[in-house]
Amino acid sequence: MGGESRVDWGMRVVLLLLLTLSVVTAEFRAGASAVDISPPKLPVIQNGGFIESTLSIVLDTLHARAIVLDDGNSMIAIVVVDSCMMPRELIDKAKDLAVAETGIRKDRILVSATHTHSAPSGMNHTRGARGDPHYIAFLPGKIA
Repeated sequence: MGGESRVDWGMRVVLLLLLTLSVVTAEFRAGASAVDISPPKLPVIQNGGFIESTLSIVLDTLHARAIVLDDGNSMIAIVVVDSCMMPRELIDKAKDLAVAETGIRKDRILVSATHTHSAPSGMNHTRGARGDPHYIAFLPGKIA
């Protein structure tokens, strides 16, 4: 063993075993979900068309899609919502609900919109439309 003592070699083996055990016990978890966020009450104000209009039927289901990743030390959540735009207040309300339910830190939750122009209006003054008050009240709980 070229000048190495048995103690040095033994310490290396012990360190290697400890490192291996710590890697084996590390756990990575991931989960995903898609929640139907289609408006429960029709007609609903639609956004994104330069003038306000309403939708009286749902042709395609809208979703809030989420993925949560956990490395054993911290969790993050990424949520993509089928919406044109959402105000900060609505997203913060959804994050507060998610924090209370899951314990994921608020600064570790990312919420974005797909920017579809055919979704219900979740925000006032979006391309000529008011926000639909019933949909705005409904959406944060579904996002969370």
